Amino acid sequence: MWFADTAVPAGLLADGAVLLPVRRARGEPELRAATAPPAAGDPPWQSSLDALLALLRAPARRPAALSLNLSAAFVRWHLLPWPPGAGSPAELDAAVRLRLRAVHGAAVEGWLLQRAEGVPGQPVPVCAIDQALLQAVRSGLAGAGWRLHRLQPYVAAAFDHWRPVWRRGAAWLAVVEADHLTLALVDRGRWAALRSVRCHGGDSAALQAACAGLQARLALEAERPVPTDTPLYLTGPVAHAGAGPVAGQWLRPEGGPAWCDGPARLAWGR
Repeated sequence: MWFADTAVPAGLLADGAVLLPVRRARGEPELRAATAPPAAGDPPWQSSLDALLALLRAPARRPAALSLNLSAAFVRWHLLPWPPGAGSPAELDAAVRLRLRAVHGAAVEGWLLQRAEGVPGQPVPVCAIDQALLQAVRSGLAGAGWRLHRLQPYVAAAFDHWRPVWRRGAAWLAVVEADHLTLALVDRGRWAALRSVRCHGGDSAALQAACAGLQARLALEAERPVPTDTPLYLTGPVAHAGAGPVAGQWLRPEGGPAWCDGPARLAWGR
């Protein structure tokens, strides 16, 4: 469901589960594992990373390069106004970090920030992960004989893949994961609002309520009124996709997964 046959396959690092894709060319199966809650004092991603490394050491897997998708549980999303006076990319990066430090304090010093390519004067999508997560992934993969090719939020991959769908008019785009809902409002290719919340994505009723509530909140943040007929597009690896009561269109490529390993605008690890 998740992955295409690519030269560099991509696994999933999520809260509660990890997955390695099938690699048909090597005769390797898809591997999945549930994860235990993190131990006291451990970072929230530690048990998931431990489970992933155990899968990588399985006899059925031969070491190679690996991309990883991160669940929204391990990614912080922000949509920040364009900083006045920011000209160069370095100035924009510095302004973004200062803005987040003003909100979150010293914790930002431990974050690795990545922003989408922005247009002066328009809001800038920014995501952040723990610097320790990237370091632990790199060292853990190396210890198992693997090499990190790319680390990216699943949400970023989904937004990139479905960009042509919502490029022209106003639209809601929801990325539904097992434990999170990430919703964006875009207007003629411009980011108007963005938020991620914890949600049981496999429960249709819970997803409907969370999506409706988040739409109402984000509509209040938008600079322009959101037309009531603005379409809602949903994508993600949830089992009930397309069968629930959510009034939107589920996006599924023909015969393939809900994302592609194309050029990612928000990625680390190369």
